[in-house]
Amino acid sequence: MDEVHRLGLIGPMRGVEEVRFIIRLSLALPLLPERLILQGYHVLLRHARNEGNYIFRLVLPYMNYLYTYWVSRPWRRRRLSVFGSQQRTNNCCEVCYVIFYLYIRDFHN
Repeated sequence: MDEVHRLGLIGPMRGVEEVRFIIRLSLALPLLPERLILQGYHVLLRHARNEGNYIFRLVLPYMNYLYTYWVSRPWRRRRLSVFGSQQRTNNCCEVCYVIFYLYIRDFHN
């Protein structure tokens, strides 16, 4: 969340439901298996684009950060993924994981 603050997204995150949803959904990326993190990122990016230009422009710096720092580097994806770990995260992220899973499942069908 430090990056969200640094990029000036705290205000939009509090005031714009779509921005909050996209950022919260991104917190579920680590719950995906390593092999699906890149695909999950693209699903998330597509969802941001589908929300319209205003929302997309707001979240684009954050999406670029996610891609550049975490998603584009295979060794970081390995470190990022907690899939299969016994202690993964909190309930908020678990709910987002279910939503993310449904997005990815629908994308494959």
